[in-house]
This record gives sequence, structure tokens and C-alpha cells, in this order.
Amino acid sequence: MTATCSEEMACQADGGTWGAGADGCSFPGEGGLGDAAFDGAPGDAAPDVLFAFPCCNANGDPCCQYLQCGAPLTAACSQELACQTDGGTWSLQTLACSLPGDAGPGDAVADGNGRD
Repeated sequence: MTATCSEEMACQADGGTWGAGADGCSFPGEGGLGDAAFDGAPGDAAPDVLFAFPCCNANGDPCCQYLQCGAPLTAACSQELACQTDGGTWSLQTLACSLPGDAGPGDAVADGNGRD
């Protein structure tokens, strides 16, 4: 048995972890690459902070969460999709569908057809 092998076995028997090369034996709570804990002591690195923007942040489209984020289908989104399937245009301001040929404000013409 080599001296290095004996050192590794002794390290592991004492509850340590053996690292190849210059690392040698390390024990829980000791400094080392990858096992440092942030306790606010001078020289400690702050923990990594992961921040991601919420999916469809500030998007008023009722289908955004469903189409882009994997959320369940809502009634409002179902109405929007049905509108678009019928060839209509969904309004985010009114949350209503307008189909081609629908009269809207400013579209009405007094032509005596009974729909004026």
C-alpha cells in the first residue's frame, strides 16, 4: 500500500473527503473550493442570488400565461382563441371580440336597412 493510499483511507475513516492532488483531506466545515458557507465573516463571498422576471410580466393578454408559460387554459383565453379561430380580432382594452363585418362606433351608415 502506498503512502498516498494510506493517507486517503485514514482521511475517509475520520469522516473526511479525499481530493486528488494538492487538496488532500478536507472535513465538513473546513474551507475549500465549493464548500464555503456564507456567514458574513470578512472575505466570505455573498451567496448567489438568482432572479428571473415572471413569465408574461405586465402582459394583459389573457392567453399569455397559457401560450408562453405553460399555465392552464382560462375562460378568458378560451374566448380569445375562439374569437381568433372565427377570424375575429380580440381587443385587450375591452376583452371582447370583433368579427369582420361587425358594425362599431363610426362604422354605422344611415342606409335605411333597419340596422342603423
